[in-house]
Amino acid sequence: MLTLDLGNHRQGRLWLDELPDLHYPPLRVAERTVAVPAGGSRRQKAAAELLVPMGPRAMYGLLGATHTADGSGSLRVQVVLSGADGKVYPAALAGRLDQVRAGLPEEYGDSVLAGVLSAEALARLGPGVLRIDCAAHGPVGSSPWLFQRLAGVVVLALTAAADVAWEEEVRRLLT
Repeated sequence: MLTLDLGNHRQGRLWLDELPDLHYPPLRVAERTVAVPAGGSRRQKAAAELLVPMGPRAMYGLLGATHTADGSGSLRVQVVLSGADGKVYPAALAGRLDQVRAGLPEEYGDSVLAGVLSAEALARLGPGVLRIDCAAHGPVGSSPWLFQRLAGVVVLALTAAADVAWEEEVRRLLT
């Protein structure tokens, strides 16, 4: 796990080749299939957590995914959605600011799909299945905007070289 100092009190954590233990019971799976060129992710698993202060409140989210490559010529994106009442995640960056819970409520599903499908790095991911089934949210601090950005960070983490300057890339995706 990498800890990121993103300036202006913004914080992040990045998991490469691993995921935090945030499994949750699925309510349904939102799915899209898109054609992608042959390629290949550099890693199979990645997750990103962000805490972004915005005046009197802070935006928060955590999102993780597993990419399983295949020779299909398309990428199937699966977003596992949950209820809002998952188990409390005490290790969250926003733990003292919000009651962070495991899961990805349905209200963020479309934003996550949009973030994956618009990610600059999507073409480098390659064919297979991208399953997003690791997430945490806060009832006060989470937002569709942040989950869309997190999806882009996760795709970047799956495809980027090991020596990428993570803080700069994540800062760029947040602007």
